[in-house]
Amino acid sequence: MKHKIFITLFLMFFAVPSFGAADCDATSKDACPAGCQWIEHDEGSALGTCWPCSNGYYTSAPGQIDCDLCTNVPTGATYTGPGTAANNCPWQLTCSADKIYDADGQTCKQCTNGTRVDTLTVTFDGENVSVPDRDANKCKCNAGYYGTDDSTCTKCPAGSTSDAGAESINDCYMDKNAKPFCSMVGDAKKCFGLDDIGFTGNKLYYNGSVE
Repeated sequence: MKHKIFITLFLMFFAVPSFGAADCDATSKDACPAGCQWIEHDEGSALGTCWPCSNGYYTSAPGQIDCDLCTNVPTGATYTGPGTAANNCPWQLTCSADKIYDADGQTCKQCTNGTRVDTLTVTFDGENVSVPDRDANKCKCNAGYYGTDDSTCTKCPAGSTSDAGAESINDCYMDKNAKPFCSMVGDAKKCFGLDDIGFTGNKLYYNGSVE
């Protein structure tokens, strides 16, 4: 009896994982489902408690006594619950500012010549990875750079610059006081400058437009 009381108190106060014990409310060993473990009140006793495995551990069949360690957490992520197989334990990964989530490598990837202001949280619920929309998971290029790749920004051509957040080379421009810059127009090299098109605005863009 003392042994039974001790186990009950231990489970109540020290072994509660993040998902609810209601998922493991079976009253017999055979009915204790995957993702839970059967804890005998006394060795060899039919009496016991069905209890969730700890975060990052799993059981794959009903009535198992021991939970095994999961193996699917990405680098830098933490487990948020138990699973029913080694590769389906839920996890959460937080990418700091200036990094995006790289789905191929399941890791946070540093922005190159760009930035992101806020942290980014990616979660796996045991079946699906949830990633914020593309605008949230994208680096904003620094001034003087452009890019449509989610993590890499390319420097504008020599003599030109861009405003922060530029996505295309056509967003690069020459300031009215800057030196001309050159580009390929067909097979010919063309240099844009003040005298080429009667530039009267403040910005001469890479594609020849002005504003």
